[in-house]
Amino acid sequence: MNDRVIGMNAYHAEFLKSKDDLFSRLLSRDRLVEMYSWGVPNDEAIDNLVRHSPVIEIGAGNGYWASLVAKAGGTIEAYDANPYKNKWMKSSSQGGYYNVRKGSVEVLLIPKYRNWTLFLCWPPFDDPFAFDAIASFKGDTFIYVGEERDGATGNDAFFDELEDNWCFEEGVRIPQWFGMHDYFDVYNRRGMSCD
Repeated sequence: MNDRVIGMNAYHAEFLKSKDDLFSRLLSRDRLVEMYSWGVPNDEAIDNLVRHSPVIEIGAGNGYWASLVAKAGGTIEAYDANPYKNKWMKSSSQGGYYNVRKGSVEVLLIPKYRNWTLFLCWPPFDDPFAFDAIASFKGDTFIYVGEERDGATGNDAFFDELEDNWCFEEGVRIPQWFGMHDYFDVYNRRGMSCD
């Protein structure tokens, strides 16, 4: 792995330093998720987002992933219904890592984003947000960081939509916290290049 992004990716560095015993890892996870994001980015994931730019990220939280994409040379715009503070990110005192604009699924209707790539990182579990985003999106490429069906992200409607109207293009192995099974997956809209 090159360290082009890792040098600026404090989350991944902290993940690698967390102690091996389960209790320490769980405490580290809680603290680091609040500081950075639910998903742990690595060089390959960031490079993939750069390759698929321009990217629109919805549910961007404090903009950590977006900041890494921009620093690596990608074009990304980030939105969140409550930038820098929500029920998962308890403190907004540190501010954000990137300019996250106030907005949610409705911004996907802006014509500018039709040819952009949609990026969702850890959409809330059993919540319509992920389905609403992918159903509203008019573009052809979607990148998802989260768990599979019956995991801790998305809802059944979201996974039904993925199965019915999108095909898997490629995946990137990202660091996973103990007990988590999240993946970085790239999808194309059916009819584009599905085999």
